[in-house]
Amino acid sequence: MVPELLRRQRVAVGALVAADLVVVALVAATQPTDGVISVVAALVLAPVAIAATAALAARIGSDRFALGAAAVYVVLPLLGNRYMLPTYRGTFDTRALPSLVGTQHTLVLALGIAAAVAFLLAPKALAAAGGVLAFVVTAAIWQFAGVGQLRPGLHESVWSIAFIEWLLLAGILAALLRAPLLGLAVGGWLSAAILWGAHRGYGDAVFWRSLAVAVPAGAVLLSSLALLAPRLRPASSRDPSPSER
Repeated sequence: MVPELLRRQRVAVGALVAADLVVVALVAATQPTDGVISVVAALVLAPVAIAATAALAARIGSDRFALGAAAVYVVLPLLGNRYMLPTYRGTFDTRALPSLVGTQHTLVLALGIAAAVAFLLAPKALAAAGGVLAFVVTAAIWQFAGVGQLRPGLHESVWSIAFIEWLLLAGILAALLRAPLLGLAVGGWLSAAILWGAHRGYGDAVFWRSLAVAVPAGAVLLSSLALLAPRLRPASSRDPSPSER
């Protein structure tokens, strides 16, 4: 799947890789990093992340959907900035944004990219089992108490709690409807990351930093919202007009 997608869409994928490199470099230049090694590692991981996200999305939808998911991966950390209230954006940019692009806590992002590659290469049933297992294990260890404790922090820092909850549910539903096994895989992966982040708390943007382990999953599920739109009827299948009969 990866070689085929890269061959068919090499120009578009290359442009997205270049865009992601710019985002990583911009964050590295304007926000704290863990040093030169972390910045270099983040730049090396960028092409892998774009290719893995696009190829994983291609298992759910079309090439266009795959490129859309990769584009969402590029802008998702920046969209996170816009979703924060103005009073919290400075904290998000300094504490979370570097982790989400890998210039800080690079290993967490690398684990997320590795998960994307694993779900891409694994049979769909095995990927689904992995996603469900990740969710069940995190739920069993940390339960859901931390999720309830997130609400006060979210209330003070984001535009709408309900909106992000509905985005998550709608994205998972869309993926499940299009590709049930991969929907379970990606939905379980992101849900497990949310539970892990909730367990770690909200102070100092640690919750948002934790989501670096599931940025590819977030990009795929957010892009899946487009799959809920009704498909347009192909022009070739329209009923002929009276003059055409």
